Amino acid sequence: MPAIEASSLSKRYGDHEYSLQNVDFSVPEGEIFGFLGPNGSGKTTTVRILNGLLKPTHGEVRIFGQAVAGNEKSIHRMSGVVTETAGLYESLSATDNLRIHGGLFGMRDPELTGRISMLLSWFGLSDPNAAAKRVGSFSTGMKKSLSIARALLHKPRLLFLDEPTNGLDPEAAGAVISLIRSLVAEERITVFLCTHQLKYAEEICTRYGFISKGKMLGNGTFAELASRKGAETCLQIRGRNLSRESGGGAPGGDARGGESGAGECALPITDDADAARKIRSLVESGAEIYDARQANWTLERLYLEYRREAGDAGL
Repeated sequence: MPAIEASSLSKRYGDHEYSLQNVDFSVPEGEIFGFLGPNGSGKTTTVRILNGLLKPTHGEVRIFGQAVAGNEKSIHRMSGVVTETAGLYESLSATDNLRIHGGLFGMRDPELTGRISMLLSWFGLSDPNAAAKRVGSFSTGMKKSLSIARALLHKPRLLFLDEPTNGLDPEAAGAVISLIRSLVAEERITVFLCTHQLKYAEEICTRYGFISKGKMLGNGTFAELASRKGAETCLQIRGRNLSRESGGGAPGGDARGGESGAGECALPITDDADAARKIRSLVESGAEIYDARQANWTLERLYLEYRREAGDAGL
């Protein structure tokens, strides 16, 4: 059963243009779904509809097979939400923040105390000094960790994360990414991740959705999205005499170099055997190979290609 199903999802405010228009996507249970798009693309509107905080103008959303419309309270109990701003009670301790949140979901001791202890330990906040001191004195990374712990307190099946690495240094961002991976394995939850940080999205997500101007440009696994754009694996070679004039180039290749004959060449390949054949052909035709490596499309390149083909003026 899919964790999320959105069908013909549209949202319009009064007589204004649609902020969402016929958005369709599905997120299988247990996946980390990266929802990517520029500011104003419709990401926040989509998340609010998925959470039952906003009603769509048209279309339907189901969470684990259950329609959101008319079942908002049930959906809230199944979901955990982490916004870009932590929204914590900064004059209280980490423990008190979690205890208040647990009370809102009807959690009671000993379950609540046990869950708080486990989460503080898991997120590296179990030190007595950290657990007891005011959250206002926490670092940005500690606040982000606590906000994720709070969202997990009531054991949700679906976790919404809005820019979880924003404002963090590389070490803290890497720690949050590792925690998210662990969440999927340990808590067996589905993650819906909104982010501009394509580097981290590429590291962690198993599926992606690209949205711009309220329209879904594409969704699926990286391989599925790449195949729709004819993405090729290339052999990037640095060396001498790689130009087509010297016999070193190959059909479909792109060579760049100076008068000395030294330069670079990019050749499309199908597999390792094809790479070996093309390197051998270059050497046999007089090229000197200094460096050769296979390069696939990055998520950034794929994402920008979808936006470019959609005529996105924001590029």
